Amino acid sequence: MNDRERYLALMNFQYFDRFPLWPGGAWDETLIRWHKEGLPQNQTVDEYFKADKKKEIPVSFGMYPCFERQVISQDGNTRIVRAETGIIQKEKVVFSDFTMPQFLEYPIKNRADFEKIKERYNFQDEGRIGPEFGTIVNDGSDRDYVLILNGGRDISFFGALREWCGIENLSLLFYDDPELVHDMMEFILNFCISLLSKILSLVVPDVVWAWEDMAYKNASLISPDMFSEFMLPCYQKLTETIKSFGVNHVFVDSDGNIEGLIDLWLKGGVDGVFPIERQCGMDPIKLRKEYGSQLLMYGGINKNILALDRQHIYEEVMPKLEFFAANGSGYIPMADHGIPPNVPFENYAYMIELIKGFRV
Repeated sequence: MNDRERYLALMNFQYFDRFPLWPGGAWDETLIRWHKEGLPQNQTVDEYFKADKKKEIPVSFGMYPCFERQVISQDGNTRIVRAETGIIQKEKVVFSDFTMPQFLEYPIKNRADFEKIKERYNFQDEGRIGPEFGTIVNDGSDRDYVLILNGGRDISFFGALREWCGIENLSLLFYDDPELVHDMMEFILNFCISLLSKILSLVVPDVVWAWEDMAYKNASLISPDMFSEFMLPCYQKLTETIKSFGVNHVFVDSDGNIEGLIDLWLKGGVDGVFPIERQCGMDPIKLRKEYGSQLLMYGGINKNILALDRQHIYEEVMPKLEFFAANGSGYIPMADHGIPPNVPFENYAYMIELIKGFRV
């Protein structure tokens, strides 16, 4: 089987020879450590471990043009900048994955700000499409790699509005100005549908990825009732459009405990979720027992366990491989988030060894 055939078979609960190898990302500090511990300087993690081939369609669903990055002030090791997203934030001068900026001001505070932002969302702007697009179109459906349309943070409803307004301001808007929230989500929906239709009429990917990051350790950031009112109709229209072009599946990326939202995503036409964050209580085996083949998944390997010894790693990885092989799959084993720098390279390589060596 080539890499695309394997992926499609696995996601459609048909015969597959082995699990796809999608190693997943690592923090910048992690890569610095790994380069000292055996990862060649001139190779990516995917290249070194000979990961299954996948490509992303080079298209941007975000602001275009972005805001011009502007340093407003600097004091020692920190500075205040207006980022490309329009957010004014305090950040370290030397970037580190260990730190997050302090967000001071967001670009949308009211309807007037929203009207200005709209100018940056022209779906017909050719600058949204990267130069590799033509090659991918020419590869056609005979390609041997998995083709992903990754919306980044921009095929999104709650997540996109959070980036525009900030979590606190957005939370208040749901109560203080629900009409504005509806209008912003409808605007994003119409923009995404327009750009998706343009792209999907030329090339049909194997999967479309949306993004929300709308949960924390214990639950979602809005209630299921709010999701039903504000987001569910958007997802139903979005997925209907995507699948009308022949796309197999739509996945949503959200960290945190999303158990209260899965039924609603499924109702909205979403097929799968990732990364199944273990430290938030998410468990891919439990979810499969609850949803059966209705829910597809990537992830679910606890990144924190990878910092321990081989026995712990074996006990984390092997039960998932055995269970999902016995249950037809619809699951790709991956770490449940970016790999932090407390994970030794040899430990990560051992996880890869277990996945690569497992045969169905």
